[in-house]
Amino acid sequence: MNINELDEIYEKNRLLKTVTIEIVNQCNWHCKHCYLDNKKVDMDINKIYEIIDDARKLGAYELRLSGGEVTTSPHLGNIIRYARKRYMNITLFLSVSITFLSDLIPVMSDQSPSLFSLIPSKPYFCLKKVLDF
Repeated sequence: MNINELDEIYEKNRLLKTVTIEIVNQCNWHCKHCYLDNKKVDMDINKIYEIIDDARKLGAYELRLSGGEVTTSPHLGNIIRYARKRYMNITLFLSVSITFLSDLIPVMSDQSPSLFSLIPSKPYFCLKKVLDF
């Protein structure tokens, strides 16, 4: 069975396919319009594991990690490994933080790269540079 066939089954039966977790509220850009404050709050790692386990029990096979900037979470590598051991595909929503991306390379090289998606907010990054907001 390929991923498209699996998607069809999930959509036909209205099954949970994806779960998104905002794992951290900190971002390194500090944009004026952003709702995040300067106080960093990391979601409890055990709560994240619990959500992943519950999502798998409900059939989810895609995990989207979001936040402020997910790469600022000290638990990111452990979360990725935990989710991959449960056969979840992973998407990371990034604010194009090159500083922190280098920390992901060892974690990603341990996993199948085809099971990762990195979603950078590059258009936003360009606007920030131009408009300085």
